[in-house]
Amino acid sequence: EMCIRDRNGTKRDTETARQIYQDLLDRIARAYETNDFEDYARMIRIPHHISSYGPPVQLDTKADLRALFDNVRTHFANLEVTDYVRTCLSARFVKDDQIIGMHETRILIKTRTLEEPYPVQSRLRFHDDAWWVCESDNAVEPERGFGRVLKKTRVDRGAAPVQQHSNIGATRSPLIKGEVSND
Repeated sequence: EMCIRDRNGTKRDTETARQIYQDLLDRIARAYETNDFEDYARMIRIPHHISSYGPPVQLDTKADLRALFDNVRTHFANLEVTDYVRTCLSARFVKDDQIIGMHETRILIKTRTLEEPYPVQSRLRFHDDAWWVCESDNAVEPERGFGRVLKKTRVDRGAAPVQQHSNIGATRSPLIKGEVSND
């Protein structure tokens, strides 16, 4: 496997990409759990594009990001969610300052899985000395789970209806120019 190093000598290999990606997933979950919006806002880059099988959501302001954060927390509270588990399945550097990865999301109430686990593909970028999530493509229907949260976030922002569907499962995702793999 080719090993790229950045200007500081940090390895840019698949294992490093996976570690960075998983660390960001864990920190975002912790921000939800502890209701720490300011920490969350230091990990989700604005503008931020979220796609799914329903209409996309474009977050352009910190207020938009706050609406999504609050809607996710309300969704979890209403369902009495005990665990929000996201596991990196693959990640790779596509540029020195960009990682494309895929993770699985599981939402649990004690030991029961609330809904079918679903894959998410995200693009991370290194900016201002930190890694940020810039885009996410979620394999969720608009009337279920996180899809409902996205729909509510669009309505809360007064967004007009848009018909656009996710490309997860298609040959190419809009987030990447090629497939994600750990090869």
